[in-house]
Amino acid sequence: LVTSWEILALRGLLADAAEGRRFLLQGGDCAESFDDCTSPLISNRLKVILQMSLVLTHGLKNPDVIIHSAALSSVTRGAAIDYYHSNVIASENLIDAVNLLSGPRRIVYLSSAAVYGNQDVSCLHEDLCPSPESHYGLSKYVSERLFKTRCPLHHLTILRPFNIIGSGQSDDFIVPK
Repeated sequence: LVTSWEILALRGLLADAAEGRRFLLQGGDCAESFDDCTSPLISNRLKVILQMSLVLTHGLKNPDVIIHSAALSSVTRGAAIDYYHSNVIASENLIDAVNLLSGPRRIVYLSSAAVYGNQDVSCLHEDLCPSPESHYGLSKYVSERLFKTRCPLHHLTILRPFNIIGSGQSDDFIVPK
């Protein structure tokens, strides 16, 4: 339970982050089931978040490189609104924070090959016009466009990987059935 004064205090801290006086470290995991919600795994993730917050607090007052890889990670699972919230709104919040920093930054955005959709070519390449066919692909493409239009002074690199593999993913995510 959260009290009303805790909400007011958090609102003030978030306002400070929006004005560049604080950093906001948002951590989480795109759990597709509760199977991976064990005490050791949660503890390890919290340690990583704590370590990241210490680095941001003491070492990176004004970062040179920002890598944005957070997203809802499944192309076929989840409600449409979840993709837009996790991918588009989160990117927009990051862009707002980056634009408060002084001077240009290097931004690396991990998009997805899902922005290409199912094209009638033997090999996908960067010159193809994006044609996303899923909410996931469309939300990643919208995020790309946001970075391109709202961060003109920054050095932007967009990567479109086909698959990112990590712990906790099912085998059919790596090799579809």
